[in-house]
Amino acid sequence: MRHACAAACAAALWIWSGAARGAEGEPAAGGVHLIAALERGPGAAVLVLDAPRPLDGEAWLAEGTVERSFYGGATGERIAVAWEERARQRPVRFGAGDRVLLALEPLPGHSIWRQRIPDGEQRASTLTIAEQGDAFLRSPSLGGLLVLQHYLTLPPDMRETQTGVAYLVELAAAAEPPLALAAAERLTAISDLDPVIEASTANRFVAALLRPDATDELTAALLALVRKGPLRSLRPPLDALAQREALAPALVYEALGRIDDALPSPLSLRLLGAADSPPLRAAGARFATGAAVERLPRVLRSDPAPEVRKAAALRWLAQRGVAGSPELRPALLDSDRQVRMVVLLALAQEGPPAVPALQDVLPAASPEITREIVAALSAAGGPEATLVLRELAETHPDESVRQLAGVAIGRPLGHRD
Repeated sequence: MRHACAAACAAALWIWSGAARGAEGEPAAGGVHLIAALERGPGAAVLVLDAPRPLDGEAWLAEGTVERSFYGGATGERIAVAWEERARQRPVRFGAGDRVLLALEPLPGHSIWRQRIPDGEQRASTLTIAEQGDAFLRSPSLGGLLVLQHYLTLPPDMRETQTGVAYLVELAAAAEPPLALAAAERLTAISDLDPVIEASTANRFVAALLRPDATDELTAALLALVRKGPLRSLRPPLDALAQREALAPALVYEALGRIDDALPSPLSLRLLGAADSPPLRAAGARFATGAAVERLPRVLRSDPAPEVRKAAALRWLAQRGVAGSPELRPALLDSDRQVRMVVLLALAQEGPPAVPALQDVLPAASPEITREIVAALSAAGGPEATLVLRELAETHPDESVRQLAGVAIGRPLGHRD
């Protein structure tokens, strides 16, 4: 019941927040599970495409000339490729002259395709793109294709050895961002990655982490790999950068911190003092130890950067637990909604013991913040939370708070006594 009410409460809070999806105006980006799709086969090629033509309101077909084939086929061969464009708001994903790496599969045998391509021989010779049309890469570089081809020619049982991992890390470091992300995804599938990372591969992994054109998704995937391992093999190149006199990029300390979920206290303090760099201060807060932990209450109260205040509050809670919740009061009332929500939900994960800390900030909370606290109380659960929520549902002066608190205790949205 607690989980159902918490979910309903969260849904209602979403309604009040006024969140909405943006319109999709760009063609499909591709790159989805690309390396996994290429490994599955049975086809993969770089095609230079002719202008696509519609088969119906959703399906398109284009012929193309093979520039490079990975599994059979010859350079110069002509191939027909069909796919679906289900997002009507987007332009068709390919145009005349586009050069695209495609993971290819046989056309599905669904009746809809028999209607779209009635000629059986033509249908049998037409291929489609894996991952529902999204396993492709636009304008692949020659260097990336060569590394990818070396990787794909390895026997499957060698792709998770030092050799295969080195190729994947090289793609993460130097290939186009969608292909780099696909390589990081493939590395994630390796159950015991750390032992097969050699010193040269570790250097390239750090280069991948620091590449200036890395997307947020690629950076997040690589950092997740560091923590998942943990990848202790990365410590030598990371330490070499961190021990220089000048501070390294924040991602160096972020990766180091994720190896042990900690940074040495002197280093954390140094990072917290990096006045001109919120990312460095955030890394110092996120992995603070020793004397640096004692500084966190001041940081979460006064640092000008929301990301730093959030990191400081979460680390304080992780280090001190519910016993340290009085020092979290500024974070629970923070002017930045993301800081409040992240810290509120983290505190709520402590369960019923968190209820007094949540109740304590209610007198100072605006209706907006009170609604967020209602969601946290619902997630924390327990008899005390129910009592607080019932009182809010019956006596709070703001109608939206009363309704949300009512939902949290099981009343339907819009309930009136």
